[in-house]
Amino acid sequence: MVEAEEGLAAAILLRVFDMPSGQRVGLVAWVMTDPVHRGRGLAPALVGRGLARLEEMGCGRILTEIEGHNTASMAVFRRTGFRPVGLRGQIAEFGPLGAALLRIRTRYAFDPGHALWLKDHAHEGVPEARQRIAVWGLNWLFALLALALGGGLLQGGPVRVPSGPDTLHLLVAVVLVLGLREAAMRLAAGARGLPVTFRGWDSGLGITAPIALLFGRLFPLPGSVYPRDPDWRYPDALPALGAAALAGVGALAAIVAVALLVVTTAPGTTAAAFAGSVLLIGKPLLLFDTVLPFPPFQAFAARRIYDFSRFAWLGAAAVGLALFLL
Repeated sequence: MVEAEEGLAAAILLRVFDMPSGQRVGLVAWVMTDPVHRGRGLAPALVGRGLARLEEMGCGRILTEIEGHNTASMAVFRRTGFRPVGLRGQIAEFGPLGAALLRIRTRYAFDPGHALWLKDHAHEGVPEARQRIAVWGLNWLFALLALALGGGLLQGGPVRVPSGPDTLHLLVAVVLVLGLREAAMRLAAGARGLPVTFRGWDSGLGITAPIALLFGRLFPLPGSVYPRDPDWRYPDALPALGAAALAGVGALAAIVAVALLVVTTAPGTTAAAFAGSVLLIGKPLLLFDTVLPFPPFQAFAARRIYDFSRFAWLGAAAVGLALFLL
């Protein structure tokens, strides 16, 4: 902690985990600086002291968790040797069991849109196309699980194996919904002069899996677009990111509206069955992308819109909630 005359100026929270392999892992759980004292170098100094303390405690590997638009924290940890580590890297470092335990104990499993950063990690970027396919596949599998369980285990409804057409409809629906959302976001960001890249989310499974199992619903993990420049700053990129978020929401709302119309006007048809698959993923995603800008949903588009324009957020939230409730 750093004390000032008027009270606490900055603080850091450290945690230590002993892994099944005997390896000791340190975690910088959070670093907090009072807004009045920001810009004085307190956070980097605290991180340096925290890392030294974790090393004294025998931590061979040190992690932190950063939300995808928290560029202030990214800059601090990047300067101290941290780099993002994906699922493959997590398994390589800690083994399958160790990686799974860390996801739970660090709460990474419950933080959509966050990334684990590992000190002295040789960062190997995963190709954008591979991340996109992984995101599509993950959401498709959980959509299938939700469909198979109907109302979920809490409802006690019949469990059924999705038919071939249902399986295909869900796959096409996932690709359509997520693909058009991303395309709209890319076009809007590009129109504002911001080159972006797609980044999948491998966090948040601790929410997606229980919701599919217990309620037979999908909590989508769509990934998002981020500036290509690794040293980007959120305040500078916000105008382009806000426009991109609004474009993505507009595309998503249009897809959901058309699907609702088809379900209403052509019940019992193949088109209505496909539209139902679109709604299974489109409706919850629209809710998170418009109505909920607060944790643990701050990585979705709603937070970008909220930060960009409160007025635009209120409008998007009204449209998103109305379509979700139809």
